[in-house]
Amino acid sequence: ESSSTEVFSPELLGLYYSRLFPYHFLYDWLSYEQKTTLFSKREFSFTIEPAPGEEIYIRYQSFSTQEELTKAIMKRRPNKIDIGAIFSHPPKDHNAVQAKFHTEQRELVFDIDLTDYDDVRMCGCSGAKICNKCWTYMTMAIEIMDSGLREDFGFKHIAWFYSGRRGVHCWVSDSAARQLTNEARSALAAYFEVSLGSDKNKKVSLPYPLHPMLARSYTKLEPMFVQHVLPETGHKLLANEEHWTKLLDTLPEAAKPVRKKWQKH
Repeated sequence: ESSSTEVFSPELLGLYYSRLFPYHFLYDWLSYEQKTTLFSKREFSFTIEPAPGEEIYIRYQSFSTQEELTKAIMKRRPNKIDIGAIFSHPPKDHNAVQAKFHTEQRELVFDIDLTDYDDVRMCGCSGAKICNKCWTYMTMAIEIMDSGLREDFGFKHIAWFYSGRRGVHCWVSDSAARQLTNEARSALAAYFEVSLGSDKNKKVSLPYPLHPMLARSYTKLEPMFVQHVLPETGHKLLANEEHWTKLLDTLPEAAKPVRKKWQKH
């Protein structure tokens, strides 16, 4: 097999779970100082591979103690562990309680993928391929989201994780965040959205004066843009006609003189 081929090793996975997996930190984090009260109602899902190419997804796993969690992971050796919501009852008992079983809390989670930046990744990467240059887009996204969540919404307990493939996950663990309704979560996510046009209409329309969040973001992003996006050593956004044309296409009609001046020089 070529050196670029990924080979799954159950032995190495077992070694990782026995020596390196942070059971203590995971248990302390998800218990929120209430230990079994909350932790026992938390759903875990395991994806296991009993044979090469054969995946089984196991839901409604729950554990009362760190020791129970450790024992189950060591036994199953899952390829993937998903952390679910906190329910009204231990998820392992969901069949016994049925109608009474419902979600009570869950962290506010944001998923940011580099594939969303493919149109401006001029480093040669796309999809799940990542390099140091295109990862700068993730550092910019983290800077904006983190400051907005803290300064505009007052959240304090925010953790950022590498997603394992092509982006980052943000987990907001404040009590207020865990108890948000679906409508509130959608509204909060929409707060950070900026319309970048569409395939048919590439014009970007921003309000003036800028919303305070956008004004703050501009101040934070401008030096990063100049350092990492514009130059030849970065994403070369203005390095050739194809790239600068894409940028000029996003300008509003009022900026036509800019396009003419640009093309003239």
